[in-house]
Amino acid sequence: MFKKIIYLGVVLTMCLSFAFGCRDELQGTFYSLQGAYEQGLLTQEDLRSISYYYSEHFAKNDHSHTPDCEYFGSAKYEEDDYVPISKNPEALSAKTEKQIKQDLVAAYRAQGDKAKVSKIWITHYFGTYNGCIAIMMDDAYSNRPDDSHGCVDICGVMFHSYYYLSIWKENKNF
Repeated sequence: MFKKIIYLGVVLTMCLSFAFGCRDELQGTFYSLQGAYEQGLLTQEDLRSISYYYSEHFAKNDHSHTPDCEYFGSAKYEEDDYVPISKNPEALSAKTEKQIKQDLVAAYRAQGDKAKVSKIWITHYFGTYNGCIAIMMDDAYSNRPDDSHGCVDICGVMFHSYYYLSIWKENKNF
């Protein structure tokens, strides 16, 4: 009887380890802003709202490298009396933030990197649009291109340093 209990304990521990300990399967998918728009996950209005909150972030933080992009910055939106889509939720839950970080770790590990959640930072949240979470991320593993501080136009909406912006959407099977 004692051997059966030990055996059952070992099997249960192994099952729980596989289920919860070594999760390299992605629970969500990462997209660029352009990719999410092209796949119909984001609308032009969603992009405008993300740009608004992103511009607001730059206005609050002293970024001397902010370019002189046409239609970039909260001043442009103030001129238009623009009202963005409300952030809903107002902030990411700890559970969602952890899930996003774990997915990025899994993606890096699939490329052979020994990534850790502790070396990934979600530095800002810009809202959730049709299940797509707009975030600014940084980590100790990626190499940003030299032009990462440039401007890009996505469907008539300007973004600055867009390489730091990511869209994450939870997969339907989770």
